[in-house]
Amino acid sequence: MRYLLLLLIIINLYSIELQKPKIYDKQKHEIKGWIMSEKLDGIRAYWDGKEFHSKNGNKIYAPNWFTKDFPNFQLDGELWTKTDDFENIQNIVLDTNPSQKWEEVTYNIFEIPNTKGNFEERLKKLEQWLVKNPSKNIKIIPQIKCKNQEHLEIYLKELLDKKAEGIMLKNPHIEYFSGRSDDILKVKK
Repeated sequence: MRYLLLLLIIINLYSIELQKPKIYDKQKHEIKGWIMSEKLDGIRAYWDGKEFHSKNGNKIYAPNWFTKDFPNFQLDGELWTKTDDFENIQNIVLDTNPSQKWEEVTYNIFEIPNTKGNFEERLKKLEQWLVKNPSKNIKIIPQIKCKNQEHLEIYLKELLDKKAEGIMLKNPHIEYFSGRSDDILKVKK
């Protein structure tokens, strides 16, 4: 028991404090005007400006050619290949000897950590950077303004029909935060 507690403490020392969603509850959460996007089923990756880390703080060994055009500021996103391809992406990304299979991968951004401004202002920082420094490996996940509950359900059905994992909902008006919050929600069936 003592060793298990020590192991949990060590894991927490190396984990990175990122945003974590709560589960959407239509009785509890008013989401009109929020931003929604596809929840990608890949490997979450934090770019610290120099290298990738998993949400638990482990280094992700991306090839240099993949990250050579990356910014020197932090990004939070998903390393992803395509819908319904989790086992493949896991094999590619978690290998400590990166292979040419990284050519199948893109880094799909859903947040710019530790940046001032609301969500749209934070994303603009990366958009502006990409205009001057194009990278075929970085993509910003398309964001849709949610009109109401019906709009959310139509979008969810559309995504599930494509075998996507679900939706991420975010309050677009708040400053960056880390940790779990009702200002970021996941919607899955």
